[in-house]
Amino acid sequence: GLSKSQPKAPSSKGAPAASVGAEVRRSIETSIKAAVKPHWDRCKISGVDVDQLVTVVRFRLTQSGGLASFTSVTTTGENDSNKFQAARHQECAKKAVELAAPFDLDPEYFSEWQNRKLDFVKR
Repeated sequence: GLSKSQPKAPSSKGAPAASVGAEVRRSIETSIKAAVKPHWDRCKISGVDVDQLVTVVRFRLTQSGGLASFTSVTTTGENDSNKFQAARHQECAKKAVELAAPFDLDPEYFSEWQNRKLDFVKR
C-alpha cells in the first residue's frame, strides 16, 4: 500500500499553500495515489519480512504533471531476512511513480503538488 503523501514547502507558482483547503489536498493526494497504486501493485517483491520494508520516495513534478526528478529514495525496516530485497523495493517504488506520470492535476494548485512524498509498503 501507499501511505499519506506530504507536500514540501510551496513555491511562488500557483495558489499559495496556506489558501489550499483540506479538500483540495485530499483530492491531489487521492489522484496521485490512484495513478501510482496499480504500477506498485504489479511489481512483485517476495521474501521473509518484505512487509517490514518501507520505501519513502520524494519527487518533484513539472507544471504539466510530469516527473521532473526524484529528490530522495530511502528504505527503512531492513533486517537480515529482507535486506536483499531493499534495492528491488526501491526500484519498484521509483518505477511506479515513473509509469504513473504525467499526473492529471489542476495547474492552479501547482505549489501544493509540485513536491511530493509517497511511502511504499508491500502488505
